[in-house]
Amino acid sequence: MTRPGRAEIVRAVDEPVSFQRLQVALGVRDVGRSVAFYGRHFGFELISAMGDDFALLGRDGVTLALVSTSRPAVADFVSCYVYVSDVEAAREACIHSQLTPVGPLTTHPWGNRDFVVRDPDGHQLAFGQSTKVVS
Repeated sequence: MTRPGRAEIVRAVDEPVSFQRLQVALGVRDVGRSVAFYGRHFGFELISAMGDDFALLGRDGVTLALVSTSRPAVADFVSCYVYVSDVEAAREACIHSQLTPVGPLTTHPWGNRDFVVRDPDGHQLAFGQSTKVVS
């Protein structure tokens, strides 16, 4: 493997790479159960699977990878934030599908309005939208 020459390094700095999207991967105890959960409550569809150990879900350009593990690393904070076009409608859809949000719909000082839910493994996911008007 060769290292890039000086001209290539300068060009890379002069022309920054743009990020296109982000995919979250969550460790789960039962991939099939989680596929059903994310499909039922959020409308994710199965894009790809590798046996019982991995699934890739997608919806509206958002992808979520589910990876089998016996001990999911569940954070004490929100591990995934999904921006939606209508946070109130998203919250009502969760409630309608028998998924109870962890707390109330909250407006934060930085301008986001969101709510949090937990998946079957305890991962906290926030769904929200920016309330600040960009001029």
